[in-house]
Amino acid sequence: MKRIITTFGFSAVLILVLFAAIRAGGDEGKITWTGWITDSKCGLNGMNAGHKACALACMRRTESYWVLADPESRILYKIQNQTAVNPRVDLGIEVKVIGHKNDDGTISVDSIAPIIVPPKPPAPPPDQAPPDPKIPPH
Repeated sequence: MKRIITTFGFSAVLILVLFAAIRAGGDEGKITWTGWITDSKCGLNGMNAGHKACALACMRRTESYWVLADPESRILYKIQNQTAVNPRVDLGIEVKVIGHKNDDGTISVDSIAPIIVPPKPPAPPPDQAPPDPKIPPH
C-alpha cells in the first residue's frame, strides 16, 4: 500500500511539473509589433487616423485583405487570421499586435490593442512680473 501511495504521489508531482513546463513554454515564439491595421490595396498609405473609411470601402469593393503596416521598417505583414481584426476598434489608430510570424511571412494574430499615447502636460503659466514691493497687497 505504501508503494502505491508513493508511486501515485511521484506521478502526480511529475504531471504537475510537466504541465507547468508546457504552460511556461506557451509564449515561446510570440512577437510584438506596433503599427497600423490597414487594407492591402492602400498599404503603407493607410497609416493614419483618416484612413479608416477608405480601408473599410476597399475591403468591401476590392479583393483586399487586412495587413499590419509597420511604420519603422515600412513592411506590410499579411494577417493570416483575418477575423482577428475588428474594424470598428482596430482601424484608424496605432496598435500593438502580439502573435507569431509564420514560415510564409504572414502573421497569426493573438491580440490587437490600441497604443495609448499619454496626453501632453499642460503648458506652464507665462512668467509674471514679481509684485512691486511699494504696492501693498490687497
